Amino acid sequence: MFFLHNRLASSFCLAMALLFLNPSSCKDARDEIRRSLKGADVTGYLLAMKEEDNRTIITLTNGAIRAPIKFGSANNLVLGYARVQDKKTKATKTMKAELVKSDNTFRFHVRDIATNEQLVNEIFVPRACPSGGPIFNDLTECTDDFNCKSLPQFQAEANRTCKAQRVHLECCLGDGTSVHFLYFITPTERRCQGPAFPLDELGTLEVIRE
Repeated sequence: MFFLHNRLASSFCLAMALLFLNPSSCKDARDEIRRSLKGADVTGYLLAMKEEDNRTIITLTNGAIRAPIKFGSANNLVLGYARVQDKKTKATKTMKAELVKSDNTFRFHVRDIATNEQLVNEIFVPRACPSGGPIFNDLTECTDDFNCKSLPQFQAEANRTCKAQRVHLECCLGDGTSVHFLYFITPTERRCQGPAFPLDELGTLEVIRE
């Protein structure tokens, strides 16, 4: 059994706060994206809007990932939805993002809701506990080790390719338990456009084995 909670605040939090300063804009944006979701239940989802140079993005992010939740017997979890409109052509695309688990492997899936075409099917690169160690005293020690020794390499690759990197980190603790983290590492270079799928900006999810 697995539980998840969001470890890092999304950059969309600020956009969400600004959006809610204008109630009419909030309602219009929510109505627009919900009409394209074919009846999907989005109760408790968090609304955000972002303006970029060439596109407008509306997202609904599953509010449940902010706190520990059961992963689910179906082995998939909807992370959220995004509706993207090209400012020049006015073409729109509505997408659904899911986290899919098979044994201890995690994948990030994105589908076009209108066509059911799978746009993204990417594995979280596993960083499992090596046989014989290291064993950490607590989670902070483990994540600090990863952030110091490994994260810069993944960040450099994200910046080189202008493509988000996804990493599955396993932390083995001295009490015999293990905790799993799923990293969404997005480019930080100015030459890179925003993420191809907005919910790449989720940050880090923590997966706790009960």
